[in-house]
Amino acid sequence: MEVQSIWHVEGNIRSESASVDLVAINESTGCIATWSAHYLWLHTITARPIAKLDLSLTCDPTSQVSPIAFHKHEYSPLGILAMGDGQGSVTLCTWNTDGAPQDTNAQWEFVEVRRLSPEHDSSAAVTALKFSGY
Repeated sequence: MEVQSIWHVEGNIRSESASVDLVAINESTGCIATWSAHYLWLHTITARPIAKLDLSLTCDPTSQVSPIAFHKHEYSPLGILAMGDGQGSVTLCTWNTDGAPQDTNAQWEFVEVRRLSPEHDSSAAVTALKFSGY
């Protein structure tokens, strides 16, 4: 049995902000999504990093992400990760290498597919996510 620790590390320095707060595992592919105060990471089943999203560039700092979940249906042609937040929004994203220049090695990146927002007068936070259906 192999055991791996996953930290969100800048350089080789572990800090309190490098701790992982949320984890989701795709049971079909073994991909692991991890969420910390600063980053969303996608890892392989062996904990090798695939893609990183800097949350300071994409998320409202006042809106804390609460749940993350993978879409797990094998027939889906696109890997989807859902992220809920304290403002009631759900963001669906995927990951690909489409944005990498053709002359270089492919770099995986997260791409927003869709954002679902609540009614303007809603104060509900997203506290759990689950995909359902056939």
